[in-house]
Amino acid sequence: MTLPHRTPLAIVLGTLLLVGCNRIDVSFDAEATAIAADYRHACVLRVDRTVACWGDNRTAQLGDGTTENSFDELRTVDGISDVQLLSVGEDFSCAVAQRAEVRCWGLDYQGQLGDGRTLTIGGPTTAVPEVTGAVGLSTGRSHACAVAADGQVRCWGANDSGQLGDGSRTTRLVPARTKGAADTVALSAGAGFSCALSVRDTVGCWGLNSVGQLGTGDRVDRTEPVAVTGLDRVTAIDSQLATTCAVRDDGSVWCWGAQVDAPLGRPPTIRPPTAAPIDGVRGATAVAVGETASCALTGEGIVCWGPRSPARVEQSDVDDVVDLDIVGSSLCTVALRGAVDCRPLD
Repeated sequence: MTLPHRTPLAIVLGTLLLVGCNRIDVSFDAEATAIAADYRHACVLRVDRTVACWGDNRTAQLGDGTTENSFDELRTVDGISDVQLLSVGEDFSCAVAQRAEVRCWGLDYQGQLGDGRTLTIGGPTTAVPEVTGAVGLSTGRSHACAVAADGQVRCWGANDSGQLGDGSRTTRLVPARTKGAADTVALSAGAGFSCALSVRDTVGCWGLNSVGQLGTGDRVDRTEPVAVTGLDRVTAIDSQLATTCAVRDDGSVWCWGAQVDAPLGRPPTIRPPTAAPIDGVRGATAVAVGETASCALTGEGIVCWGPRSPARVEQSDVDDVVDLDIVGSSLCTVALRGAVDCRPLD
C-alpha cells in the first residue's frame, strides 16, 4: 500500500509480526560502494550517492513510500541524495544526506527518527536537528547516535537503559548530547546500548549491560560512557543485538556481550563481561556482527564464527570485496565493481 508521510502506528501494529533471522540468498547489480544491515533489512550506498534497500518493509524501513516487503528487489529511498553515511536499525534506517543532514525513516515508536515525533512511521523528509555535518552514525533497536562535526556524540530515541548516554533514562524525541564522549570517530549501537571509538583508539560504551554488552567486567547498566576494560589500539567496531566486536591494529578481533543461536526459549550463550579475542582470526581489517554469527574480512578471506562454532573461512576469494555485513543469517558482500552478493551462513 502507499504510505503517506506520517502514518499512525496503530495501522501497522495489528499486522507487524517480529520475525527471526532471515536466510537471504540473492545477488544485485547495485553499483554499491557500502552496505549496512540489521537482521530484517539492509541498505546499500550507491556510486551516485543514493540509497537502495531490500528486506522487511512493514514499517516503511526501505524508504520507498510503501510498506510492501521486497526480498529480491532493490527499492530506492525517496527524498534523499548526496548520501555520505548510512546505518540500519531494527525497523528503521538513517543516513547523512544532502547538506550533511541526518535523515531517518521507518518505525518511530520511541522517537528513533529524531524529528520530535513518535508513535508513527514515516519517510526521510525531516532532518534530525542539531547534528548537521555528522561524521559518524549508528542505529540500534530503537535509538540512534551521530557524531557531530565537533566530535561530540548526540543520541535520540529510546533511553530506558541509558543508551543515549545523557545521564538519564528519559526518552528523547530530538538529539541529546552524550556525556563524556568527545573526540569520537566511529559509533556502533545495539539493542539498548551504544559504543564509541575515540581518537585515542579506545572504546567506551553505555546503556544496557545485562549480559556484558558494555565490556566493563560487570553487568551494571550505565547512563554515561565507560571504558571497555583492557581494550586499546582499536581501528573499527560493530554491534548488533547484544554483541560488539572490535578490530585492533594487529588484525585481531575482540568481542564482548552475547549472541543467541539457540531455539526460542533456550538461554543465550554469554561471552565474558570483558572483551576477549576470537581464536583463529588474524589480519582482520573489518568486522560485521550479526544475529547468530559474526564475520571479519581478513587476508585469508572472510572468516566467520558463532557462539557455538569456531572461526572458519566462509569465503576465500575476497580480492575485490570492499565491504561486508550480515542480514538475518546471511553474509552480504559488496564487490569493487558494485555488485552485492548475499549467501546464507552455514
